[in-house]
Amino acid sequence: MTLIADLEGFRRDFPERTVTLQGLRWRLIEAGPSPASSPTLVLLPGTLGTGEIFWQQIRALAGSVRVLALTYPAVPDVRRLADGVVALLDRSAIDRAHVLGSSLGGYLAQTVALRHPGRVETVFVANSLVDATPFRTLLGDPSQVAAMPAATLRAAMMASVAAWPEAEPIFGELKAVLRLQASRMSGRHLKARVLALLTEGDVGPLPLAPDRLVVIDCDDDPLIPPALRVQVRQRYAGAEFHGFERGGHFPYITRAEAYSAIIRERICAR
Repeated sequence: MTLIADLEGFRRDFPERTVTLQGLRWRLIEAGPSPASSPTLVLLPGTLGTGEIFWQQIRALAGSVRVLALTYPAVPDVRRLADGVVALLDRSAIDRAHVLGSSLGGYLAQTVALRHPGRVETVFVANSLVDATPFRTLLGDPSQVAAMPAATLRAAMMASVAAWPEAEPIFGELKAVLRLQASRMSGRHLKARVLALLTEGDVGPLPLAPDRLVVIDCDDDPLIPPALRVQVRQRYAGAEFHGFERGGHFPYITRAEAYSAIIRERICAR
């Protein structure tokens, strides 16, 4: 079965719904047992993903973990998004949750921990960064991106994806998934995500002990340069670390089984 066919089947079994809180419209996939009887995991996607991009982890974990996979409103403000994540926890009467974020979502997960440290059990910083400033060199000045037509921005981002190497057939399938994901976001939402990152700097030190942090990265990540990966590892030197030699920027898709095992072993054994 192809990744696209598998994702389509997932959508039928795990429908998405819309929740409006504090004037913001979130899309949400919620699955698994009651949070009163199981740990809760919040999944935060990167720039090119909606909550369903974690479909393989949702399906693998929903038997024992309460999973909330989020799709962001069109708000170019990481702090407001972080407060919105906590508002969603409040809505579901969840006191504390494990939070996994990939790429932009990893920066957001750190911001949730920075602003609301008492609400997080573990923060997974996955294929992400601790300082967004270098991305202005890679993606452009925030004012330039803000003035760019959304269609131009989308085309540029997808052209970059198309150029990624395909060391294995699954990396070609991944590109098809990302094209589908991009089609499920408006240009306004896509631009807001890029601006949310470009307007940030160093996330700053987190008020968490190292044993509450997990770092995941890939040696062949085409989006997070080696220097930024090293920066994350150094910042969280005492954290639990998992590295993939080959996984690209989306190891939760290209190495789904191993990725889900990392999460399960971390949050279900505690």
